[in-house]
Amino acid sequence: MNTVEDRVNLNSYVQVLQTLGRFHLLPRLQFLYTERNEPQLLFLGSPYLCTFRAKRDLTRNANVDHIQSFLDLLPQTSPKTQALHIRFPLQERSLHAVKRMPELQFLTLDTENTDSRLSLGVDFLTNFSSRRTLDEWFLRGNLSIAPLPASSVSTLDFDSLTYLSFVSQKRTSIAEYTPLLRAGKFPSLERMEVQLKVDDHTPTQSLSPTKLWRDFFKYLRSATTDSLSAIDVMIKGPTACQVSFNDMLDLPSFNLESFETNIFHSLSVVNLFSMLACWPELSVFHISGVDKVTIGFSSLVEIASRFHYLEDLEIQISCAILPTVDHVPILLHNLETLKLWPLHLGNHIALARWIDRIFPELAVLNISGSPPSLKSGVGMEIQEIYEGLQSARKDQRMRDQVSTSSTSHRGLSCNLYFID
Repeated sequence: MNTVEDRVNLNSYVQVLQTLGRFHLLPRLQFLYTERNEPQLLFLGSPYLCTFRAKRDLTRNANVDHIQSFLDLLPQTSPKTQALHIRFPLQERSLHAVKRMPELQFLTLDTENTDSRLSLGVDFLTNFSSRRTLDEWFLRGNLSIAPLPASSVSTLDFDSLTYLSFVSQKRTSIAEYTPLLRAGKFPSLERMEVQLKVDDHTPTQSLSPTKLWRDFFKYLRSATTDSLSAIDVMIKGPTACQVSFNDMLDLPSFNLESFETNIFHSLSVVNLFSMLACWPELSVFHISGVDKVTIGFSSLVEIASRFHYLEDLEIQISCAILPTVDHVPILLHNLETLKLWPLHLGNHIALARWIDRIFPELAVLNISGSPPSLKSGVGMEIQEIYEGLQSARKDQRMRDQVSTSSTSHRGLSCNLYFID
């Protein structure tokens, strides 16, 4: 038999297992990933299963009965499962199965390709928080958090959760998720991620974007501690959904090492240095999508001079007026990644040289933009000029080392001569 070309008939294995009274096709299985809705799934549960991933192509078949049935059995067949990543049309039945799994540490609930919104209610959230095992939780797709009664607030303590993520490509609002922050406590949360496609015409968007985002940061602040060091909030949608940094009253009170966002419609020098002053240990700082930018290259010089922990910077600046060489110091900042969006750039050669003077150790330089802000091909030319300057500087270091070594050898020869 050519086992490489012949297809194994799993139905035969299932019949044999049923005859023998066994319920595990692979009793030592630890990891299972499926994209198929097959009855054989029911025999792939294992007492040693640690991770189950289910991702279904919705264009093939609308039926997910077998995947759902496998999920129903999982708390019994694989009670020690620690990681669950499920992506198919989730229902209340799905949530019932998930909340019966006592040792989950990593959970992804993904309903991205469904039109009906699934609401996570108080029973599910109360059950989940009471186990206090969850470490990373990803809510993706058409999900929302049901408003929670005041009587349940004290029960929602997610003591072990370090990573919380809200992601949706469906038109939605941050208001769909804020109830979880209002009712829950996350004392160990380290990273908060929000990636939403917002719409200012949805019913939940009846309140102003300023009110919605102010509430989000307010309840996030009250639900977390200083262990929260990374916030990533990115939105897609109309610019009317953006806000002012000055209106986010609780945002400066966080103790952040990483901050990435595009929710601000404007960026001024005062805004920029208020953020950096509030978070002196910031290592990752991304501000993009800004409609009105009033900071210039001098702000980059200030960043390089004052904020030494930065390793990754993404920012938009106005380059209509570049400083003279006398106003751009030669610094030793260790910034590794710079993604720059230059606006109104006239002298790209000067920009490349000035970047090299303040950030000499860049491993990644990405200059982005589109006409009329940045002419086609100019971004790549700036990157090439910068790389040339870096290369020349390395060559000079090697020359200096050779020169020093040569001088040392000459001195050594002279000393030996006098000893003789």
